[in-house]
Amino acid sequence: MPDKEKTYYKHLFYIFLASNIVIFFILLFATGGVSASGLLYVRKGEVFMDFFNSLLQNTGDPYASSVIYPPLSNCMYKMLLFLVPDKALSQIVTEENAVYYSNDVLKMQQFIVPFMIYIIVTSVLLFYAMMKYKGGDKKEKLLFCALCVFSGSMLFAFERANSIIVAFIGMLFFLGLKDSKSKLFKEIGIISLAVASAIKLYPIVLFVLLLKDKKYKELIRGTLYSLLLFIVPMFVFYDGFGDIVRMIENLSGFNATRGLSTGVQLSFSKMIILPFSMFNLSNETLFAIGDVFKYVLSVGCVFAALFSKEKWKTLCACVCFIYGFQDTVATYVLVLFIIPVVALIDDVRENKKINYVYTAFLALIISAPAIVNPVTGEWTRFVGTKVTSYTIMLLTLMLIVSGVSDMCKVFSEKLNVKSKITVLSFALLSAVIAVCALFIAPGGLKEGDFPVAALFDAGFIISSSFLKMVVSSILGIVCFAGIIFLAWWLPLDDKYNGLRQFVKFGLVGVSNTFVSLAVYYIFYFISEDLYFVGNAVGFIVSVLNAYYWNSKFVFKEDKTDGKKRKNFAVLLKTYICYGSTFLLSEIMIIVEVELLNISGVIAPIINLLVTIPLNYVLNKFFAYGEKRKVKNDVPAETENEEI
Repeated sequence: MPDKEKTYYKHLFYIFLASNIVIFFILLFATGGVSASGLLYVRKGEVFMDFFNSLLQNTGDPYASSVIYPPLSNCMYKMLLFLVPDKALSQIVTEENAVYYSNDVLKMQQFIVPFMIYIIVTSVLLFYAMMKYKGGDKKEKLLFCALCVFSGSMLFAFERANSIIVAFIGMLFFLGLKDSKSKLFKEIGIISLAVASAIKLYPIVLFVLLLKDKKYKELIRGTLYSLLLFIVPMFVFYDGFGDIVRMIENLSGFNATRGLSTGVQLSFSKMIILPFSMFNLSNETLFAIGDVFKYVLSVGCVFAALFSKEKWKTLCACVCFIYGFQDTVATYVLVLFIIPVVALIDDVRENKKINYVYTAFLALIISAPAIVNPVTGEWTRFVGTKVTSYTIMLLTLMLIVSGVSDMCKVFSEKLNVKSKITVLSFALLSAVIAVCALFIAPGGLKEGDFPVAALFDAGFIISSSFLKMVVSSILGIVCFAGIIFLAWWLPLDDKYNGLRQFVKFGLVGVSNTFVSLAVYYIFYFISEDLYFVGNAVGFIVSVLNAYYWNSKFVFKEDKTDGKKRKNFAVLLKTYICYGSTFLLSEIMIIVEVELLNISGVIAPIINLLVTIPLNYVLNKFFAYGEKRKVKNDVPAETENEEI
């Protein structure tokens, strides 16, 4: 770079976006408008129909029309609907609770009036919000706004006239006002994000910024505002609990297989489903693989958002989570990536090569380029959406790696651990635990498919993907914190070292259980016929996990005696120890269930009371060869000196 003291992130971003806009309009003129099909909808009469369908669905109960939007969003359309005469409505609304309506609505002036009001108001507010959020002088702000408005993602959002523009405005106001010195403006910012969350749900993710800044009072108020803006309209204007249930059902049934062959963006799950679909796997297997990939990346985004030191990375992880966690993604969601790019080009002062890669990725995503299909030679949205989708996947993976690295630095400093690898291992273990939490009671499978669910409640099924994400993320973070606490801060004196060691061994045992289950369920998801292979591989991997943790964490090598531990021999003995107790457990469970009539749910828990202490003794004295210390064992030379 020419100048190490100066960054050129904004220059790269502006040049990239400007070039894409120029190329788009040159191609538009050169092809007689045909190239627009590479970005916008091409079906006749589809223009602006996100707005008009939402408007007309509010002539009745919108949730009976498969609407997925929160009640405040529907209230906005219901208010605009008052501007349309009943006579005009009767010509268009010929079927009660229809999902889609005739594009004849585009030909009627009575419907164009509320549309014009909506577009003008949102455009003015969007311009004002972007000018407030973006730093720099007025000329740079105007340049930034112009480039973003003419970017592919923003053009698509306006072409659909989708309510994401309203949610985006609320998010920008929150980010621009949350650090204001004025209490009034700060509160307006919090309310703006609550309104955005009540319009599109997913903006609520940005409240993580208040959590990271330890602004707990603002976080509580923001959460209460969001709940009120959801609950009050639902009960005042709609059917209360009945429509809440319908809305959840509409959300869960909306996704299906869209995005694989059409011009829809790829979510996290479909990013992996698309390449795997070439292997002639069943739909059930494909979606199982996709779910695993989705939850792994989503949990990774949560960790990246919570632990990334740089604000723009936190924002970017939040937006990646919003983008990838939903199963069907439209191109207009790409406008949300404007949020982290502003933080990157305005706030980052350190010149790093990797940041130029991040900037290029974000510019490509926001520009949403129109690309001709090289196979058919036609201008379709298929290629462009796949390019931006896999760019987001790479961006997400980079953010997760960076976030986990930042997390390891934090914990290695707090715990006075020199090796970040140790902390990284704990992080990976927590991620495994979090992903396993998703399979404790999966809503997509039949009850009883997973024996772990029986430990809780046979009827306890988490059917909501969002709740699964929340539960698994919280559990993963709690497990990580719990492991750290028990391992380092357990208030035991030196005389209780044996108990401390046993507790650590127990923690390793817990990790073995989750690792084994994770491997088993991955094989089970791929094919139910692989349950035996999954169980065997799970045992092998979990014992390898036990060997690693026991060596590094429980039975540490004593280097003062001059003897070097034979690692392969210890590993072999570890497999013998766990294999022996595994066979003993199998024999015990047969006796308990078949002869003593003990419940098959309770029997494994009873067995743990036997196998865990036995495993501890076998590993301590056989696998790792620790010698029992004799109390008051004093060397002979010392005794003679004292005499």
